[in-house]
Amino acid sequence: DLCRSVERHVGAALRIARTLRASGLTVRGGIPGRSMRAQLRSAANSGARFAAIVGDNEARDGVVQLKPLATDEEQRSLSVEGVLEVVRWGRAVVD
Repeated sequence: DLCRSVERHVGAALRIARTLRASGLTVRGGIPGRSMRAQLRSAANSGARFAAIVGDNEARDGVVQLKPLATDEEQRSLSVEGVLEVVRWGRAVVD
C-alpha cells in the first residue's frame, strides 16, 4: 500500500506507484482524506506486507519510508529500487 501524508504529495505518490507497478508489484493507494494511522490500519487489514509512505521529505528526495506491516521491523527510508529489492527478494537494503 502507498500512503501519503497530505494531498500535495499525490504526484510523487503516483510516480512511485507507477514505477513499482511497472516492476510487477501490486500497489494500492491510500484513501484521500484519511489519517495516516487509518491508512496504515487499512493497509495492514488488507493483507499488505508493507506500506510505502510519502511525506514532505520523501517527495523532495525521491524516496519512500518503507514500513513493514507483518513484522515489528523498523521502517526505513529507501529509494524505489531499494523498495523493489526488499519487497521482491526480502533483501536487507541500506540506502
